[in-house]
Amino acid sequence: LARSGDIVRRRGAGSFIADDSVRSSYLVVRNIADEVIDAGQRYGSRVVRHRAITCDAEIAAALELERGATVYHSIIAHLADDEAVQLEYRYVRPDAAPGYLEADLAVETPNHYLQRICPLVEARQEIAAAMPKAAQCELMGIRRNEPCLLITRTTWAKCGLVSYARILAPSSRYRLMGRLQFTTQVTS
Repeated sequence: LARSGDIVRRRGAGSFIADDSVRSSYLVVRNIADEVIDAGQRYGSRVVRHRAITCDAEIAAALELERGATVYHSIIAHLADDEAVQLEYRYVRPDAAPGYLEADLAVETPNHYLQRICPLVEARQEIAAAMPKAAQCELMGIRRNEPCLLITRTTWAKCGLVSYARILAPSSRYRLMGRLQFTTQVTS
């Protein structure tokens, strides 16, 4: 089991089930489908909503629009081996991605679609702890008291502001990690 990666042995502590959660870097914005596949799992998605809406004050501020403006909105459960690893609430400016509603989000992730039609050049990302609401727990198939990561991300392309997303990820199924390299400069 240890050789196959199913368990991890720790000298003096015992054997433990290996952590098979999907991992992502908080330093780089990657396509969730690629992250799942890189973890050796099968990617899938369940599109819950994909339509135009009028934005409230929070979304309007995030996308630098007037309150009540039309935005494109999608809710997608991203799956790894049929288990939800992310619940994504994505809001897209129609002027930045006019064909977004025609995108087949069951086949192509929002990230992949947006990178293809208007390559992103900048992102701002904030990560916080969050407790999911009952409806979110049901959509992700998790227990009510499962702690989650809430990733709030705003993205820009050369044309300007493109999207605002809130991504909820169960902590038992998804991890954020990063690796920084430092260079030492000697000044005289």
